[in-house]
Amino acid sequence: MPRGAPVSLLELIDVMDDVSSWTRFHYLDRETGAVETGLTEEVDSEGNFADVRADPGRFVVIEALPIWLRLQVREAFAQQGGHDPALRLDLMESLQTSRPLLEFQKQLRRHPGLLDEFLAYRLEALGAAASEWLAVHKVRSADRVGPSN
Repeated sequence: MPRGAPVSLLELIDVMDDVSSWTRFHYLDRETGAVETGLTEEVDSEGNFADVRADPGRFVVIEALPIWLRLQVREAFAQQGGHDPALRLDLMESLQTSRPLLEFQKQLRRHPGLLDEFLAYRLEALGAAASEWLAVHKVRSADRVGPSN
């Protein structure tokens, strides 16, 4: 039975698909339903997030989705109809770089409206994975998105 405060599925997907640096981690506060960001142990020299790491009953670390899945979603978005061939090529080439998630994100920002289009696509594509994470951790979703809700 799900417990604690409900969690935003969109917010959960955002952190599961975070393209930021290795210095941060994301976690769920079961009591409040808040998705928070902390510093990894490597850079948290003052131990500001030690309480989070020490209480897994209340705080659940949210791991990033596998890179292959995140790349697959971006490739499918790039290949879908409606994008002109030059844009499709730019998006696909960004996925072949040494930093594909960041380069893809740069391409999205260069085209007005494309980021919003991708975020809607990503919500649909990754909604099942996020819903599964909620179910595994016995957490309720605050949203009515995806087939599992």
